[in-house]
Amino acid sequence: MNQNNYFDSHPGYEELSLNDFPQFKIKLIAPDIKYASESLNWVKDNEIIKYMGLDFSNPSLEGEEQRILEIINDKDAFHWFIEVNGQVIGNINIREIEESTKEFGLKAGK
Repeated sequence: MNQNNYFDSHPGYEELSLNDFPQFKIKLIAPDIKYASESLNWVKDNEIIKYMGLDFSNPSLEGEEQRILEIINDKDAFHWFIEVNGQVIGNINIREIEESTKEFGLKAGK
């Protein structure tokens, strides 16, 4: 799936630039399989994965590509990869959007 398809399949999704840190160029960008080798580096790091709550006991490039495809195909979440100075260093997400937003809404009239 290319980046444009992620935007098409996730209405309201946007990439973000954070300008509060002038020494760093920080962006939240759409997930893409092309970042699999970069993300593999952090899922191999025990210090990082202990906070992720997932089993990364046997990381591989193929496994990471599959994980990213699952992220891309998750229609009930917005996922971003964190890019700092042009290098992808992590990811962040908002999950279970439908469940967490179903109680919000607008009503008019009686």
